[in-house]
Amino acid sequence: SGARRLVDASFNEMNFGSLEGEELRGGSPRREEYEARLAEWEAGRTSVRLPGGGESPEEVAARALKGLRELGALPPFAAAAGGAGVPSCPRHVCLVAHGRFNKILLAAL
Repeated sequence: SGARRLVDASFNEMNFGSLEGEELRGGSPRREEYEARLAEWEAGRTSVRLPGGGESPEEVAARALKGLRELGALPPFAAAAGGAGVPSCPRHVCLVAHGRFNKILLAAL
């Protein structure tokens, strides 16, 4: 006990837009559309959003990093400039989130 539990929308799973709730496994009608977005991201175009108002990986990363800063878990800037070393974590937090979100956040750190 003693640990505070907080639900924060900054750490919600990626918004899949019009693909939200759709079956995206192999053979599904929307799979091709989803795979096209994945190919864009793998090619480095991470500002490309999911269709129908979905988010891009860059938007998810920005939202997540902002949330960590607001919690005091990151210094004002996530990475040290000019290879000056990694800044120390001013506060420890335990973050529980979904897979795609976690992958994007870890890549952004």
